[in-house]
Amino acid sequence: MHRLVTDPIDDRQLEALAVLDALHHIAWGRQPNGELRPLAPLPDWLTRQFPGLARADADVELELPFLEAFLVDAERFWQQRSGTVLRSDPWTQLGETGDPCVFEATAVVTSNGDEVLLVSLLGAEFAARRQALQDAREQRLAYEDLCRAHDDLVQATTRVERLAEQRHAAIEMLRRSREDLENGAAEQTVALRDLADRLQREVDDHARTNAELVEHQERLRAMAERILVTEAEERRRVAEFVHDRIGQNLAAIKLKLGVAKQSADDAGRERLAAIGQLIDEVVKDTRSVTAELGTPALYELGLVEALRDHVERFEVAHGVTATFEDDGADKPLSESAELFVFQAVNELLHNVLKHSDAAEVRVHARREGRIVSISVADAGVGFEARGADFRVSSTGGFGLFNIRERALHFGGDCRVLSTPGRGTEVTLNLPLALTD
Repeated sequence: MHRLVTDPIDDRQLEALAVLDALHHIAWGRQPNGELRPLAPLPDWLTRQFPGLARADADVELELPFLEAFLVDAERFWQQRSGTVLRSDPWTQLGETGDPCVFEATAVVTSNGDEVLLVSLLGAEFAARRQALQDAREQRLAYEDLCRAHDDLVQATTRVERLAEQRHAAIEMLRRSREDLENGAAEQTVALRDLADRLQREVDDHARTNAELVEHQERLRAMAERILVTEAEERRRVAEFVHDRIGQNLAAIKLKLGVAKQSADDAGRERLAAIGQLIDEVVKDTRSVTAELGTPALYELGLVEALRDHVERFEVAHGVTATFEDDGADKPLSESAELFVFQAVNELLHNVLKHSDAAEVRVHARREGRIVSISVADAGVGFEARGADFRVSSTGGFGLFNIRERALHFGGDCRVLSTPGRGTEVTLNLPLALTD
């Protein structure tokens, strides 16, 4: 059995217990002898429903029988100190008025080591009272905010008054300055007008210079475009001449050598065979020159297949593993843009051969939205990308500078990614459907 013992408590405890009462909590402290001592007078809402608790010799377990089993666990909890809180499930008990009351018990070990039993009354009345407390807290916070706003307003008023004084002083200073300016207004007006005229002339000159520079740049780009197209046409013409005239003549010479070998003696046939081998080499070189000059695959097969054919020829000619990949998407570019891409890839492949010391090179063609991207990548020695040579080559070669400038002319760009010891990747990005 646990009987109630009543001892006086101080004001701080009363204040804390008043909060517990407002939240419909009853608090008992467990004494060393096992008795439960209420930490505050039992509230009216409890004694109205359970008047037996108001007696001095009230038996808590008899009046609130649901506590009997819980107090067994609470005793073990308090002795073992296995935690700081032990809470029961809610239970219902009829009060003196016949109304059901829903309770919840909690065993607590405070920071001071005190053993406390809390009994909470749950339900609509508890929720309403808790809401009232919440509203009171919000009102208190709102009042504090109002006080702070009042302090801010006082400070703002002080600042406004200070600003008003500063404004008055500034007005007075402006008045005196205006008087000084009026005394020398004519001279200053003339000087300002002269300065404005000079500035306007400089602006006009600068605008004219900018317009001339833009016009000159456009002429240079148009000239470069014409040079590129003219060069391609001339290369094609020379390639056709080499193929039609020199190639056919070499073929005819080889036929005549075959006829001559039939009537020659053994020594003559050996000399003629040597000449035939030399002619075969010349024919092979002629075909290679024709392919380099005229890029016939570009006009016969289109850009993608021409690049594929060129990469395969590069692999055979130089013994470097070269692969070509295409995403299969259409890549419509103008004729001059396709020629630029072909020549740029050719130059980049030879750069790999000359500078990268790589055993493998990859060419990848893809389309992303309205952008065609052609990349040439190797796993060679690489270089510091920030130092990419975007200057004009002293030999006039089709280097990175020319590649970038041509890409800008077509509305695209040229990007270089490289790290020493980890290879290089150069990517050309050009917009679709460009016209000459």
